[in-house]
Amino acid sequence: MLRVEHLAKSFGGLHVLQDVDFDAAAGAVTALIGPNGAGKSTLVNLIGGVLRPDAGRVLLDGTDVTGLPSARMFDLGVARTFQVSGNVAQLNVFESVAVAAYRQARGYRAANAMARRELERFDLWRYRDERLGSVPSATLRLVDFARGMVSRPKVLLLDELMAGLTPHEVDVVVEQVRACRDEGVAIVMIEHVMQAVQALADHVVVLNQGRMIASGPLSEVSRDPEVISAYLGAPLGDGTPDAGPAPHPVAKGT
Repeated sequence: MLRVEHLAKSFGGLHVLQDVDFDAAAGAVTALIGPNGAGKSTLVNLIGGVLRPDAGRVLLDGTDVTGLPSARMFDLGVARTFQVSGNVAQLNVFESVAVAAYRQARGYRAANAMARRELERFDLWRYRDERLGSVPSATLRLVDFARGMVSRPKVLLLDELMAGLTPHEVDVVVEQVRACRDEGVAIVMIEHVMQAVQALADHVVVLNQGRMIASGPLSEVSRDPEVISAYLGAPLGDGTPDAGPAPHPVAKGT
């Protein structure tokens, strides 16, 4: 589905990413983890078309899509979560999700119906008339995820979706990510809430100072000495959703 080949990006003399290489399979969750400043958001911006890499390629279904603008990537089925700001905050919750549905919908009636289904699935229908600029930040993250899913993406990029959510909201989002994965979507998520990573990740890519220091199942990479030193601080138990401190552990350096 999604192939990242030897991506590199620098800003001036600062090497933000160097030789990052991995696959994100359809129907699987690939988690990007690592300390702040590791290059995770830059990597997602390169995949989503916000930034152009200095080297390497991004392939979607075997087609080279490197450097295509984010609007074109969205048309090809790569959706992602963004922080809402500016004039978009004047839209209400229903409008924001309905707009995202137009990529797949045949007319506004179909888009509205799709938006309603997503809002009900996320238990957000009660907020439908609220302006985005007035809803709590945690609710806004759920709306953002609903917008990503309503576009019926091939690839969904999630940037710290769980940050700021209550334990109940984390559980709701985990179930929705699972549902999206089970529909065949390739999900790439940046996440610091380790309970969510343990519950969801089929594959983990660990970044540190722009380098990929480990890649594989969480049960393996969490025991890598370099990963423990750079990020985790200690091994993560057996890699099951119940492992680790309760209720929602966050890795060090976040």
